[in-house]
Amino acid sequence: MGKEEWMMEVIHPRDKIRVRNKARIIAKEIGFIKEKTIEEIVITVSELASNLIKHAKGGKIVINSLEEKGKKGIQIESIDKGPGIDDIELAMVDGFSKNSGLGFGLGTINRLMDSFKITSRKGFGTHIIVKRWIQEGFEKEIFPLDIGGVSKPYPGLKVNGDAFIIKRWKEKILISVIDGLGHGPMANSASNIALRYIKKNFDQSLNQIIRGVHMACQHSRGLVMALARLDLINKDIFFTGIGNIEVRIFGNKMQDSFISRRGIMGRNIPTPKIMKHHWEPGFIMILFSDGIKSRWQWKDYSYLLDKPARFIAYRMLEDLARDDDDATIVVVKEY
Repeated sequence: MGKEEWMMEVIHPRDKIRVRNKARIIAKEIGFIKEKTIEEIVITVSELASNLIKHAKGGKIVINSLEEKGKKGIQIESIDKGPGIDDIELAMVDGFSKNSGLGFGLGTINRLMDSFKITSRKGFGTHIIVKRWIQEGFEKEIFPLDIGGVSKPYPGLKVNGDAFIIKRWKEKILISVIDGLGHGPMANSASNIALRYIKKNFDQSLNQIIRGVHMACQHSRGLVMALARLDLINKDIFFTGIGNIEVRIFGNKMQDSFISRRGIMGRNIPTPKIMKHHWEPGFIMILFSDGIKSRWQWKDYSYLLDKPARFIAYRMLEDLARDDDDATIVVVKEY
């Protein structure tokens, strides 16, 4: 397939269905074959189309095939002449939405795509460009994991002191749950410092990431953080953490937990301890901040196991989020 551009006006909710279907077709034509990757591209288009309809009274979705230095990929653009975004950084925060309820939009798109660029001018509109590349040699399923998370701020606040990040590259996945001390703008600022560092250094060792985030947060309020790296070839999980982020694994009538070391990132931390666990068929792993009540059992939610990971996370957050803190939960399961 040569370079191709496809454009559609998105105004009515039915347009979202058409653009989703077209994105799926183009992704397959380009060479994406892993169903999860294709679905992530479709989710991205759906979120962009929803924003055009809800916030800009319509706009355009443009989809291009890409080829660069032998790599193939897809580019998706969202263009509107709407009111623009007052605070782009705030709009990227999980749980932020102009409408009532949880919003999954821009933060989700940023995690699903390989690159994300947004420009917006108040009163003149917003232009978003995202790209996703085919990972040669890894597009076929190695170890089919479904990972999804949700996060919400302290009730009544617009900014979230919690955050999470999921980075995939080659045969590895890095997951981090971050909790800035307290809540509100200062907690949000600390979490964003950690996010920026991890985005640039996700392929470093877990020890290096812990040390790097610690140094980057020296002048912040401080935070606690958990890191889990999954090796998709050997089916191993490596974990380290500082502070009270909990990580639990369930499966085959067993339960296990990774234990974080005491400390506060940016203030004082002990030498990180790396723990290892082998992933067995049927396992599910759940990472959550202390804004999630800890007295729960997986058997109360096991009926959701055939649902997508993000759906499970959302349902658990609805049930278990405390009313006096930010809250985050990430679920890792097999397809």
